[in-house]
Amino acid sequence: MVALQLYVLARVVDLQVWRQSHYATLSNDNRVRVQPLAPGRGLVYTRDGVLIADNRPSFDLVVVPEQVTDYDTLFAELGAVMALDQEHIERFHEQRRRKRRFDDIPLKPGLTAEEVARFALDRHRFPAVHIVATPTRHYPQGELYTHVLGYVGRIDEKELAQADPSNYAATTHHGKVGVERAYEAELHGRVGYQQVEVNAQGRSLRVLERTPPVPGKDIYLS
Repeated sequence: MVALQLYVLARVVDLQVWRQSHYATLSNDNRVRVQPLAPGRGLVYTRDGVLIADNRPSFDLVVVPEQVTDYDTLFAELGAVMALDQEHIERFHEQRRRKRRFDDIPLKPGLTAEEVARFALDRHRFPAVHIVATPTRHYPQGELYTHVLGYVGRIDEKELAQADPSNYAATTHHGKVGVERAYEAELHGRVGYQQVEVNAQGRSLRVLERTPPVPGKDIYLS
């Protein structure tokens, strides 16, 4: 009886050791990826407190290739909901060839409010398609202050070299002229990061650690 109990105990210990080793191996097959998080750009006010530069969401239509079985059918059905031209489709396929099947691939950027509303009505028909919002610079007073504010545009190599490249890991735009350029360092903010566990295919499994971005400072013109 004692011998049987010792045998059973030994088997339990062996099984526990095997399980720990097995799950450790599975865990080692996963990797940790660091993803940058974009900060919100600071706002700009006149000295009287009038808001003259803020951020508004831009809505983009994106597709997850992994969930698509027939692109021709998908694009034809989407074309009945909103206008899709051949340039959108060609650009989509170019990006699709460079990215993973489960990544969001932009199909049509800058949707109008009407397009967003029309897609929302038919959302259930398109499981592979969704809308993502990205912040863009907006000037509430129109052109009234553009001579002072300037504008933001896609960052170039010279601007990136003069700035801290790591701080632009999640953003693509930079102040070009005027206040937007002169106060770029203050308006831009600090990039954040999150560590994400991914499997061998690169798919995100869980967030392990997160350092939130620091928004840019608001500027009051004197």
